[in-house]
Amino acid sequence: MTDANGYSVAFDKTVLAKEENGEAAAIAAIKAATVLPDIKEGITTFTGKTIPNGTVTAQLKNSKARTILSTTANANGDFTLDLQSLNLAKDHVVTFVVTDANGYSVAFDKTVLAKDAVTNGNGTTTGNGNNGTVAGTTNNPLSPPTVAASFPQTGEKESSVSALAGLILLGSAAFYLTKKNKHKSIA
Repeated sequence: MTDANGYSVAFDKTVLAKEENGEAAAIAAIKAATVLPDIKEGITTFTGKTIPNGTVTAQLKNSKARTILSTTANANGDFTLDLQSLNLAKDHVVTFVVTDANGYSVAFDKTVLAKDAVTNGNGTTTGNGNNGTVAGTTNNPLSPPTVAASFPQTGEKESSVSALAGLILLGSAAFYLTKKNKHKSIA
């Protein structure tokens, strides 16, 4: 390359061949090998499967506390993470990132599910996710487990004002119709 003053510079440029199966193949291999079971609230140990010797990290998505847990899968791809420090609760989202030996990685999001309600044979319901509220009891050890109903949480604490206004409106309408019907029957 030569500029307007006649000075010239030579560049040596080496062009590397594009790797045939590079990133796309690595990502496909990670996705195919990774199995992440459901996460239930209160879980402390999580076991999954991914690529052999892959690095697995986990952290709560959108959390101000940026605790990042890390482990390495064994030669079979099996791994275990201690999730106790994440204090998992229903609807939290845990992001798992699996990275292979060449640095290619894939992120997986798993939403934490509520604990299952289980009724044991002596009538006690445990693990229902309702802060210890018993969803149902049974004294028959052969009966199926009872599952608690889930209702939407509206945040409303009291509805007495709305109920009172509705009763007043209903009473006024009944009084008006009764008076109206008496005037019709007289005429």
